[in-house]
Amino acid sequence: MVRKRQRARPELTSLFDEADPLSLQTYEKTLKAHLDEYRRGRLGGVESGVLLANGVERPYGHILPTKLQWLNILEPFRAEVMQYQTANALRLHRYFHHLNSTQAFSFNLFIPLFRHAPEKLASVLSTPAVLSLQLEQCADPEERSLVDVQWLTDESTCVHCEVKLSETDFEMTDGIGRNPRKLEESYRPVLERYVSASLWDEKGARFYEFYHVYQNLWLASRSGHEHDEVRFLLPRANETLVEKFNEAMSLVGPALRARTRTIYVEDVLRQLAGSPETAWYGRLLEEKYVPTSQAGAGPFESITPS
Repeated sequence: MVRKRQRARPELTSLFDEADPLSLQTYEKTLKAHLDEYRRGRLGGVESGVLLANGVERPYGHILPTKLQWLNILEPFRAEVMQYQTANALRLHRYFHHLNSTQAFSFNLFIPLFRHAPEKLASVLSTPAVLSLQLEQCADPEERSLVDVQWLTDESTCVHCEVKLSETDFEMTDGIGRNPRKLEESYRPVLERYVSASLWDEKGARFYEFYHVYQNLWLASRSGHEHDEVRFLLPRANETLVEKFNEAMSLVGPALRARTRTIYVEDVLRQLAGSPETAWYGRLLEEKYVPTSQAGAGPFESITPS
């Protein structure tokens, strides 16, 4: 996700929503219920973390205690990921200890594979190569937002990747950073030749509703970046999010769409699990992040490198 440096993005729900049987039909609730099982199984039943809501702390099964937040990184590469985070001065998100943290998911997926299986990583990302990897780095010094993940495929082509997991939209949080002048002077002059004129409605409401889609597209539309590409890594099962993404892309013209790809989390993890080189790690990722995989790689099954 492209985000402002001070931006906090909560991934939380009320106790009453968790108890609602209908809400459990949504992807967000299904994933959280699955991660509760993951905590009680794969993580050995460690205590639940708590969330302060309306002045009351309540336990939630998909949350870890902050003191155990690094259990959110898969054990085989935990120490390596921790070293990477320190060496690159990456700020952990406020909700990194939530098992559905998108930042933790990105750490689990990208860092180990880039270091140990970069060609396979490139393959599942539908990109020619991953020559360098940056997580949550500023792609434009003047614009000053952070990109979830970006990599070089050659000396002149950068790929900007937006990662989503249980989020339900692409909107800028609570209007933070909405700047009409910036919209008219920075984003619109670059994007307008690639998108429908209907995107530019009053006060930029439509632009900011899908901010994290258009922000990444803007990065690949800047002068000198006409060969850059964009990837959106989303769960296919998160139908609400996919529907919103498709709505945002319906306003994008063919020239920019040709440099944009949607990649589904389930497909990426299935491909990793199906490759001899990465099968054991792909199965660990599936076990955690794909609810339907639990029967095939349950929390008490031994999944170890061969």
